[in-house]
Formats: sequence, C-alpha cells, structure tokens
Amino acid sequence: MSEPIKIIEVLPLPEPSRFRTRSTQFLRMVKMAVSRVRRGHPELEGTSLYDIGIRKIPAEGKLEVTLYFRPDQVNEKTGA
Repeated sequence: MSEPIKIIEVLPLPEPSRFRTRSTQFLRMVKMAVSRVRRGHPELEGTSLYDIGIRKIPAEGKLEVTLYFRPDQVNEKTGA
C-alpha cells in the first residue's frame, strides 16, 4: 500500500455570529477547505479522503486542518 497524502490548510478561527452557531461555522469552513484542496490539487484524482485532523491555535487565531488522502482501492475481481 502506498503512503497517504497529507495536506495542511490553515484557516482563520470563525467569528461569532448571530445567525450561525460556532460549530456550524466550523463545519462549513472544514467542508470548504476540503473542496478547495480537491480543486487545487489535480494529483488527488483517484484518491479518497480518509481522515481529517483539526487543531485550534487560539493564540494566533488560526485553525489548522490536516487532510489525509489515500489512493482508491480497486477490487481486481469485480473491477470496481
């Protein structure tokens, strides 16, 4: 099995909002980071996202999102 691909995205911490809870903002930011990485890295074609690591850095007001991708497994018998 080949090594997983690790990509780190650093985002600003979500600001408080009257309209959304902080957890909803947080999930939206992570979802947007995943789609942005997918679009910006053509070498991720044929891979699957299998893990996400998240680290809050309050001193810097940052959120570090680590995305782990691995190559898709192709079943030799079924071809899928």
